[in-house]
Amino acid sequence: MREYVIGSGVRLERNLPRSLIDRFIAGGRNRRLARGERLFAQGDPAEHVFLLLEGRIKVAFTGQGGSVSLLRVHLRHSLVGLSALRTVPVRDASAVAMDPVSVAVMGREGFAALMAAGGEGVVALVTLLINRLTDMHYRIGELLEQPVEQRLAAALLALSTPDPEAPADAGSLGIPLNQEELAQLVNSRRPTISTILGRFGEAGYLGRDGRVLRVEDVDGLRRLARGAG
Repeated sequence: MREYVIGSGVRLERNLPRSLIDRFIAGGRNRRLARGERLFAQGDPAEHVFLLLEGRIKVAFTGQGGSVSLLRVHLRHSLVGLSALRTVPVRDASAVAMDPVSVAVMGREGFAALMAAGGEGVVALVTLLINRLTDMHYRIGELLEQPVEQRLAAALLALSTPDPEAPADAGSLGIPLNQEELAQLVNSRRPTISTILGRFGEAGYLGRDGRVLRVEDVDGLRRLARGAG
């Protein structure tokens, strides 16, 4: 799973087989985005699937009232834009580059043909979709039952998980989201998140490296995420 998710049991290891990645790159075209550039917008026609080659992409849903929910953060070798496979192919969320990004782009017909060829790629895609569905069920459940502090602790633990595909000198417990994005991820408000982060810092759960938040006490956050803090 090459994306940060909150649901338990989902890891960051790549589940797409190398053969599928190579065929996607060979059959697609490259596109580059600057930090902050939009890959696609909610409501756009969904005509392409993307394979993230470098950088990170965040995907967010905007409700009718204007509230924003951050759905996931994609990492290298993640598939983005699978809404192109919907019966009515329309984007159900927006995708924005968090860094300078490189993606391979494939039309929905080409990707469907790639999947129709069968093999391990189909199994990987089904596994990916089930993992995303499981995570969404987890997040709906926690939204109904858990206080913001508990949801935030779980999110911080997920976001601080070292990327196994990152260079050896890049591993860190830095949180890649700002306070507004954290609020969008746990369905809260920025002032509430700021207050809770302050308490987490005072308790020694978090530290700072400049503007970057870092997890200092993993076990402490785990207790909070379990509701045992």
